[in-house]
Amino acid sequence: MSRQKKNYARRVIDCRGPHFRIDSGHPQVGATGAEVFKIYATNDNDDVFLIDHTQGGLSRIFADRTLEVRAGDKNSPGKIDIRVSAAAGNVTVNADNGLLSCSGKNVMVKATQDLDLNGGRNVNITAGSGRVHLKGNTCSASGKRGNLIHKSFGLNMFAGSYVPNNVLQAAFGADASKTILAKGEAAFASAATGGFGGAIADSVLSSTGLGGAAGGKISEQLGGLFDNIDKSQIQDVAKQATGQLQDVAGDLQNQLGGLF
Repeated sequence: MSRQKKNYARRVIDCRGPHFRIDSGHPQVGATGAEVFKIYATNDNDDVFLIDHTQGGLSRIFADRTLEVRAGDKNSPGKIDIRVSAAAGNVTVNADNGLLSCSGKNVMVKATQDLDLNGGRNVNITAGSGRVHLKGNTCSASGKRGNLIHKSFGLNMFAGSYVPNNVLQAAFGADASKTILAKGEAAFASAATGGFGGAIADSVLSSTGLGGAAGGKISEQLGGLFDNIDKSQIQDVAKQATGQLQDVAGDLQNQLGGLF
């Protein structure tokens, strides 16, 4: 395949000193075609600013440092000072290594169809002195815990079991602490390998600092509680657990001043 012949005769360079030039008709072909024109400027620190347009249709504004766009100093209040419009495609704004900030006296985000807010970790909505109002044909919430969740994952797991409700609420309810939940996650992970009771015992002992006879009793009662069980044995184990949990709760109540 033959390369297109470069016509340097079409190129015109208007140089206005060492820091500014206008380059038109450069035949060098890049990813988006040859340049139609380029306005190029640089300061004494070699910070570049340029505006260019290519034969492939790409137009660019580039700055090595900060780029500021300001308009409307002579407009009356309520006028549109800056308008960004995409006729047929998308608008993408990226801050790959920093914060994307949008502020104003009032901010409105409007979608004619769907509006998605997706946070990789947290999504926080705060109303300073007013309210947060959700309105829709259907409003729903799903999650593992929280005061919007009527029954958390843990409460659903133990629904109808012999585990006392106050113990379940302390571990899985809306007001359960993150520490308790973290220990619950460790216990459930251990359950897959048959060590559920041991994980519970370790968590109780590490949290309370209990030792001696009381610590040994807790470890003995809970250590092998859930070892080697299958689905057909769950009901029997739950009945067995009731008495043991009550005994453990009684010991803890005596030593911790009514924890349960």
